[in-house]
Amino acid sequence: MLLVWHGAEFVVHGLLDRADLVDIDPELRSVSRCYTFLWGPWFVAGGATFVIAARAHLDNVTDRRAARTAGTVGGVGALVLSAPLPWESAERRSRPQG
Repeated sequence: MLLVWHGAEFVVHGLLDRADLVDIDPELRSVSRCYTFLWGPWFVAGGATFVIAARAHLDNVTDRRAARTAGTVGGVGALVLSAPLPWESAERRSRPQG
């Protein structure tokens, strides 16, 4: 699930940049294009494949509830840790350019 989230984050941020809805450093634009159109989709595809494989494995697990709980806790924890902290964007805006 984290791979899907991470890849989607690459793609969405890159598309927002291409539509001029967010600003990124001009030096990072070529890297952003690479992540938007190359790495992001592969992360999404790999994450979806991993989710399918995990679901197939879950059918053979005897303690299905514990496995589902562990997966949910891990997935939610990963999403929480990948979310930007509110003060990070404020620090970036207040930092002088150049």
